[in-house]
Amino acid sequence: MRDYGYDNTVRTFTDIEGAPVDLAPRLPKGKGHLHVIERFVAAVLDGAAPIPSAEEGLRRVEIIAGCYQSAQAGREIVIADSSTSDR
Repeated sequence: MRDYGYDNTVRTFTDIEGAPVDLAPRLPKGKGHLHVIERFVAAVLDGAAPIPSAEEGLRRVEIIAGCYQSAQAGREIVIADSSTSDR
């Protein structure tokens, strides 16, 4: 498994109160994908609650898809609130 970087990995361009802003969040160091795999195995073997939940996993996929849409459109987009939609 490859080690991933934690600094300068993501930049978000938006505006706050009408002023353009370039955000570069700092990611905490952790186990990354290994932690996700460990939690999945625990859920299967021990019956532990999956983390993230199915709903949270869906929301994360929607956010990632929104990132791709934003990059393709070259602008900020609004991601719908899936918690209020009929699924």
